[in-house]
Amino acid sequence: MVRVKDSSQIIIGLSGKKLRSLDGLGVSYNINPVLLRDSNGKPKLQLRDSKDTAIATPTQSEFDTLMQVYECGGMIWHDGTFPTESDCIAILPIENTCITFESYFSSSEKDYYLKRHYSIINPQKFYSKQNITPKMIKEINNWFEKFKPDRVSKLR
Repeated sequence: MVRVKDSSQIIIGLSGKKLRSLDGLGVSYNINPVLLRDSNGKPKLQLRDSKDTAIATPTQSEFDTLMQVYECGGMIWHDGTFPTESDCIAILPIENTCITFESYFSSSEKDYYLKRHYSIINPQKFYSKQNITPKMIKEINNWFEKFKPDRVSKLR
């Protein structure tokens, strides 16, 4: 295990050993993390703006995973809630919902973005552009299933 200057961020090697507590609360993680962690052990990501790009989330599972990724990237909705804890887009039909992040985090129906000449991509293309691997997605999903299993983004 290698620690960085800020003790709330920890880089963990791929040794395969059971890890010690990352949050000071005695929580152990029996995984092989490849991501930085916050003081609660939640994976952290550095996301880049995706100018003129909207991510289509036609299924509940794709929407939930994208919300997990955005939450790990430090995004919040305009009302101050975490992406996985808000129902602020519940009025949109899930099969027609798109999410954007430019200088702010927002959502609307696909037609809204098409009329504004946005590129509509699927979550996998977004993850690829952000250098987020399937292994990272699995690590993020595992954390959310363990620590936030009843999140609104999953149950919408």
